[in-house]
Amino acid sequence: MKRILVVSTAGIDEPRIAHPAAQLAEETGAEVTVLVVDDVESQRFAALPRDELLRQASVTADRIVEHLAEAGVEATPVARAGPAVQTAIEFANEIDADLIVVGSSRRHGVVKRLLGSLALDLVQRSGRQVLVIAAPD
Repeated sequence: MKRILVVSTAGIDEPRIAHPAAQLAEETGAEVTVLVVDDVESQRFAALPRDELLRQASVTADRIVEHLAEAGVEATPVARAGPAVQTAIEFANEIDADLIVVGSSRRHGVVKRLLGSLALDLVQRSGRQVLVIAAPD
């Protein structure tokens, strides 16, 4: 394994996905990249300007990189604009990621049905191995 891609969306600080990603990186010697997407599709009715959503994505990417650093792994933060699943798949292809690590969805009920689940959609559509880290109960 050469490249691990950790994926999240803006504003979702994911310390729970840092430890498994760090452990895999240490065991395999893989590079880690953290991609946080502003997820403009689910935020289309948000009152925030588009550039603020991208700024939040950048801040979130930096936080996840900090969690990885605490676990002893260096990672590169990347923030991108666009629909989360499509952007993540395109970026995974761009860097030729061997594994995508993502947290399970926190959306429930109707919202999950309408907007989808980043983790489930990546599993179904990415064509790459995806490790989904479940939320603690």
